[in-house]
Amino acid sequence: MKAVMAVVLMAFCMTTYATNQMSDIFLENGKRFNLFVSWGHPSPLQALYIRTDTKSPFVGYSTANYRGHVATWQISDSAFHLVSVEASDYYHGEYRPDENTRIDTVASPAFFGIKSLSGVAPDKDGAVLADWFTGVLEITPTRQDVQNGEADDFVRYIYIRNGKMVKDVTITSMDRVFFEQLKEEEWDSEMIEKYSMAYLNECYMAFYLRSGLAYDQVNLGKHSGRFPTRDFRPMLMLLYDNDPLQFPFNWENFEKNGAPVCKWMIQNDSLFLCQVTLQSGLDLFKPEEKSVELSELFRQERIVNNRVFAFWMSGEFVVEYGEEKEGMFGMPEFQIDRKQTITLDSGRVVKSEWSSSAFEE
Repeated sequence: MKAVMAVVLMAFCMTTYATNQMSDIFLENGKRFNLFVSWGHPSPLQALYIRTDTKSPFVGYSTANYRGHVATWQISDSAFHLVSVEASDYYHGEYRPDENTRIDTVASPAFFGIKSLSGVAPDKDGAVLADWFTGVLEITPTRQDVQNGEADDFVRYIYIRNGKMVKDVTITSMDRVFFEQLKEEEWDSEMIEKYSMAYLNECYMAFYLRSGLAYDQVNLGKHSGRFPTRDFRPMLMLLYDNDPLQFPFNWENFEKNGAPVCKWMIQNDSLFLCQVTLQSGLDLFKPEEKSVELSELFRQERIVNNRVFAFWMSGEFVVEYGEEKEGMFGMPEFQIDRKQTITLDSGRVVKSEWSSSAFEE
């Protein structure tokens, strides 16, 4: 429980003091609140494009808004809705989906082609059910409301699963004092629930942070390469239709969770999964790692010679080859020598193209 306390305090401080991206907007009872967004985990709208494995139509226009949009959200009858989207061209204050179209800064979800995954029609005001989203919302009062004395300093965690609100917990500054002063045996069920929600949020953020930072390793004969990161999409998640709830070690699994980082092998024009490691934790440079046996993810008959044929992998993928060298500030940096573009059909390599210089065998 002491470890959980540290997580709660760290998560609270991260939300309050380290928000370096423009927040989304959360509406409730006519008031605006900040919905915390970080470069290290996707916004609820980015989650749509991750879930559908498609490219986001929005283009980042500043270092304070890599995602390229500010979305407005609300909860109605325990359902999470996208109300509107603001997308701006960096120079003109307008967003252009293509060179022939010029639109207003703020538009309804339908304007951007955003629909619920289950086909639920928008409500009469145009709000769309965000049934693609599962994760923790961090809601805080605006800085102006706090400075004007119109709101206390708090962090509100709302857990959404497939667009439906599951839990709603608020941690105030006074709660933090109690957490530090009271002994564990004095904690009541309400305090434990607050800790649990804060820990869930930490696991949720760490899952995507590690997904965005890690690279899968690919071996081709004696050469070692890597799959580039795919905007918070671990390669293994293709097996689960990019739905983290299907992955058994998602953030809801308090015993064992993390982003899957894998080792692969290309042999005889086939792709094989050889090893899976879970990475977790919010330390940028020192992830926590736990190994996963292939038998924890696949039926035994799928495992041959300690590897699994990647039958679920189809599409075009890029493999980068090179070597890791020391970069800025002593951090490792992968220097790319050449790239291989492979087209997979159910795990089989049906096409392979190399960049200008190929391996000399």
